[in-house]
Amino acid sequence: MPNLFRRLLSTLAGSTRDDLRRQVQFLKAENEVLRSKIAGPVRVTPAERSRLVRLGMPLGRAIAALVSIVKPETFLK
Repeated sequence: MPNLFRRLLSTLAGSTRDDLRRQVQFLKAENEVLRSKIAGPVRVTPAERSRLVRLGMPLGRAIAALVSIVKPETFLK
């Protein structure tokens, strides 16, 4: 997983704003497809929750357009 994360960061670092927008759109669509394959709620570990909060908090209210595991209001708590 760390190697995948480094590749993603490398890709993002060399991207234009339009490229980044397209990448986010793709990742959102991919996430929607994956979520549609899962029956029931997604369970996350405390470490996963902490990571998501750490990465999501700097986005502020923009997180509402991205978050899909919980309601945006729940995330912002």
